[in-house]
Amino acid sequence: MQWRFSWHRSFFTSLLICSLLAIVLAACGGTTSQGSQPPVKLKFVSWIGGDQLKAYKDVIKRFEAANHNITVDYEVIPYQQLGAQLKARLNAGNAPDVMGLFAGSFKDQFVNAGSLADLSNEPWVSRLVPSAKPSAMTSDGKKVVVMPVSLSAVAVIYNKKVFAAHNLAIPTTWQEFLQVCEKLKQAGVAPITMGAKDTWPLAYIPDTMTIQSVYKDTPGFGSDVQAGKASFAESTGWQQALKDTQALNTAGYLPRTILGTSYQDSEDMLATGKAAMTISGQFSVASAKQTNPAVDLGMFPMPYTADRAVTTYVDVTLGVAKTSKHVEEAKKFLQFFADAQNASQYLSAVGSFSPFSGITPDLDPAMKQLVPFMQASSRDLLLIAYPGTANDTLEKGIQAMWAGTESPSQVLQDMDKSTKS
Repeated sequence: MQWRFSWHRSFFTSLLICSLLAIVLAACGGTTSQGSQPPVKLKFVSWIGGDQLKAYKDVIKRFEAANHNITVDYEVIPYQQLGAQLKARLNAGNAPDVMGLFAGSFKDQFVNAGSLADLSNEPWVSRLVPSAKPSAMTSDGKKVVVMPVSLSAVAVIYNKKVFAAHNLAIPTTWQEFLQVCEKLKQAGVAPITMGAKDTWPLAYIPDTMTIQSVYKDTPGFGSDVQAGKASFAESTGWQQALKDTQALNTAGYLPRTILGTSYQDSEDMLATGKAAMTISGQFSVASAKQTNPAVDLGMFPMPYTADRAVTTYVDVTLGVAKTSKHVEEAKKFLQFFADAQNASQYLSAVGSFSPFSGITPDLDPAMKQLVPFMQASSRDLLLIAYPGTANDTLEKGIQAMWAGTESPSQVLQDMDKSTKS
């Protein structure tokens, strides 16, 4: 019997030692339960502050509550300094884990430097709407390197009360659009207002035209211009778009004081019914309502061709630093941001459209009116891919056309020259 007692004593002694060892390992972090995971601090840098800061912090707060071992340190850097600051930190080896990046050429400089982690296999990628995908990818379309956070749209914004007062319906063709403008002009109402004094809003007019007339059938036109294989001046679509842009002023469909009208002036005119329409991003809805909270606005796509595609663009993206020590946790944060409930709450707070399918944020009624059009046909503004300073040249060129000092063909030639600068 002695051998049996010795065996039992040895067995229970071994069992006790193993149990104690397991407890010690658990205390040292040997288990994978969330409560015992080592703490992680994610550094998140972006230019988003001001009114949208609370929306960002709300997402961060919910993420931290769901992931007790991860904290997110959010830092706002003014957008004028963002590029230089990120490059300096990347070169110094202390890059933030998550970076807020402008879509387009701003993002591309970090892609070309190999600074961003590959996000191609992340779950949210399959939910991106078609018009948001180009902004998320490398220029060759082979990898997804950033996550679009919000989607903006450029369209015709109109004062519903003015339209109703003159029995006007939403135009569905370019000819109908011009007829609406003519009726408003005859009634003493400025059909269209734009912030020509500030120049930057002016490109929205040919943007919404050419996204339908040029980039639908030749989506690679922008890349061809960048590569020197095509030119703005030789494009019949661009020629016609600038002629039509000039004709809006020649026909008297813009205020006589258009060259002295600032962006804020144009918003005030739309809000008070002195003008019926403007061509702008959805942010103009909020701007007009600051002037007149009771104004009833709507949005519809520029009816330039039968395509009637809405011009969209991604204005905010998030990337993960390739050199981050916490790449997986950073990806987890992006996935949390893209979750349907979190994305919907964020987009509702900031008043933006969703870059993901299946998400319906609570938007202003004017923006909701545009959603079915966007779902039917929309195209990314990045397709235009203005190289060099061509966009600035276009904006100043439209101002010069309306002043009568330049012709559409001259503006297009100047744009071609500025692609090299």
